[in-house]
Order: sequence, then structure tokens, then C-alpha cells
Amino acid sequence: VLRLFAHHLRRLLQPGEKLGVPHDAYGGSDLIWFQLNANAFADVVSIFDALPMPVYPVFGESDADVPDNTKQLSHAVFVNYFATAPHSSVDHLGWRFVFANSQEGQTFDFGTVAYDPSIGSFGQSQLTWLGEQLGANLPTVLFSHFPLYAVASDETQNGPYPDIDAVLSQNGDSVELIVSGHDHAWTELPANFVAPHYVLGPTCIDSDNFLLIEFLVGGSSYEILDLGKIKWGSPDADTWIYDGTPAPGP
Repeated sequence: VLRLFAHHLRRLLQPGEKLGVPHDAYGGSDLIWFQLNANAFADVVSIFDALPMPVYPVFGESDADVPDNTKQLSHAVFVNYFATAPHSSVDHLGWRFVFANSQEGQTFDFGTVAYDPSIGSFGQSQLTWLGEQLGANLPTVLFSHFPLYAVASDETQNGPYPDIDAVLSQNGDSVELIVSGHDHAWTELPANFVAPHYVLGPTCIDSDNFLLIEFLVGGSSYEILDLGKIKWGSPDADTWIYDGTPAPGP
């Protein structure tokens, strides 16, 4: 069973609470500052450490601070606090979970022609890595902060894949589910992607914005156990009870 939720560097909400307050993650411009001072990344780590399950973070737009700070600094801070690369994967019980970094390409490189942090991009190296990850013949769940309709096309002319669409068209048969965030509204995207594509509502607005998904061990099927709580097209979800089988709250 996997608990999926949208992560932003904001204060923690109480169950059922709405309307979070933004928390600026960057108070310094070098890694030493983060290591010596209280900051939002450290707050998030303390929250994750209190959860009774492993947590695999996805690098998000709010984890970067362009143009005020470099993409390289945000990657270093991410590695320092979460002890994982800005893009990574985990294999578990016959499934592969791929945590892409949709801010790794040139749209987040200030000063380049392609710079435009309103859209995501993956970069040549990661696109090649994604092709390898998806080509392993394992049922796969792909995570990306930016929804796939909000990422750059033809972002690189080098390497085997110009963009994420090319990766998925050539190696997407193994992808069973795509999960993203960013847009602050629950969205079930049309079937023009290689797999069902869900955009999650943000926990900075509603702490009920997460999904509990059960994956068949060694298979390629899954069940979203609390899909009925979602308020589609909104940033909110109903409060459900998770004592045994998830069910609507009173």
C-alpha cells in the first residue's frame, strides 16, 4: 500500500484543515546556510521522519528558487536533506516507482533562451535515464511535479529523446499510472497519455489531499482505495477514515 500526497514546503496542516500559509524555503544562498539555520526543508524532514512509512520525495517547483538561486544549489539542498538524488527510482515487489524531476531541464536555467519556469523540462541526461527506467519491462508508476501537459516539447536536440513525449512513445508500455501536482486542483486527464494521469490537489490547502493505492504484488494492476473522496476540479477532498478499509467520514 502506497500513500501519495502533494508536497510543498509549507507548514503542516491539521486533519481537515484548509488554506495553508506559504512558507519561504530559501533564507540563504549556499548550502552552509541551510546546514546552520532552521529552514523549511528541515521542517519537512522532521514531518516525514514522524510518518510510520518510508517517504520518497519528488522534486517540485517550490523546491527550486530560480532566478534568485541556482538550480545546482536547490539540487544540493535536496540531496542534503532527503538523502536522495533529485531524480530517482525504487523497485518494490515487482513494481518500479520513478520519481522524475520536471525542473531539471533548461526551463529552470536562468539566462538560457529556454528559461521559462512556468513550464517543466527534464534535460537530456534525465530523459536518457527515464528511457532506461521505463524500458526495464516492470510495471511502472511515474511521478512528476509538473503535469505532462505542462512540460516543454523538443527541449533537447541531443541524445535519444528530445522530450518526455518521445520517452513515453518509445518506452511507455510499462507505465501503468502517472501522478503529478503543481496545478492545485484534482484533475483526471483524458486518455491521450500512455496511462491514467492524475493531478493531485495540494496538501498546503487541504490535508486530505492524498491517495491510498494498493498495488498487486508481481502484477500490473492497482486499486485507488479512496478515489471517492476527491472533489474533482477543486483543490479539496473530503475527510475519510483510515481505520481498516478507507471509508467516508461522519
